[in-house]
Amino acid sequence: MDNVEIKKLLQSFRKGTTDSDDPIFREPLERLGSDPALAAWFRAEQEFDAVMVATFRNVPAGPPADGADGPERR
Repeated sequence: MDNVEIKKLLQSFRKGTTDSDDPIFREPLERLGSDPALAAWFRAEQEFDAVMVATFRNVPAGPPADGADGPERR
């Protein structure tokens, strides 16, 4: 498996889930220990994912409290 394939798999890895026990991730996760550049990429990828999760967690679900449907059109 080359680094392109490994990155594609690791982009779908969800930290804090059972993904670390999934055999599909075994080789990619092991490769992180022997490839510093890949490990740095993965850390940055995980940091980006954490920022995105935090950002979307702050987006309110459902209609606005004032009942408006959206921007008024004139």
